[in-house]
Amino acid sequence: DETLSGLDAEVAKGIVAGLLRFPDLLSRHAEALHALRIGDPVIARLVDALVDLALHEQALDKGRVATILADSEFDALARDLLRADSLPFSFTRKDAQPERARADLGEAIQVMVTRPEVDAALSAATARLTRSFDETTYAEQQRLLEMRVEIDRRLANLLQDDEGE
Repeated sequence: DETLSGLDAEVAKGIVAGLLRFPDLLSRHAEALHALRIGDPVIARLVDALVDLALHEQALDKGRVATILADSEFDALARDLLRADSLPFSFTRKDAQPERARADLGEAIQVMVTRPEVDAALSAATARLTRSFDETTYAEQQRLLEMRVEIDRRLANLLQDDEGE
C-alpha cells in the first residue's frame, strides 16, 4: 500500500481534529472512517478508537470524548489536534460556523475515502493501456482522470475555506 503524501497526512489530522470537535458525526461516518487509509499508525489507531467509542456510547459530545481520551494513550495527541487551528479547514477552527464545519468534515472524509479508490482504478487502467491500446480502456482512463481532477478540486475547496464562508 502506498503511504500518504504530506498533504494527505494533514487532511487526516484535520479530519481527526474535526471528529474531536464534532464527535456526534462519528457514528454517521463510521463505515467511511474504517475505509480510510491513514499512514500514521497512531492517528489510525485514534480513528479506530473514536469509531469504537461512537459505536458503544449513546450520547457523545466533545467533553465526554475528552474525558475518555484523557485516560488513554491518545490524550496528548487529542489535545494537540484540538489546538490545531493551524490546520486549514473550517472543521478545525473554534470559531467556524458549526453547520458549515460539519458539512466540510463529511466532504473531507468522502474525498479521502474516494481518492485512493480512484487512484487504484486509474493505475490499473493506465497499466492496461500500456499493454494494449483500445478505445474502451482509453475512455475509462480519461473518465478516471476527470474524477481525480474533481477530487483534487474538492480538496482544494476545503483547504481554501479559511478565506471566507
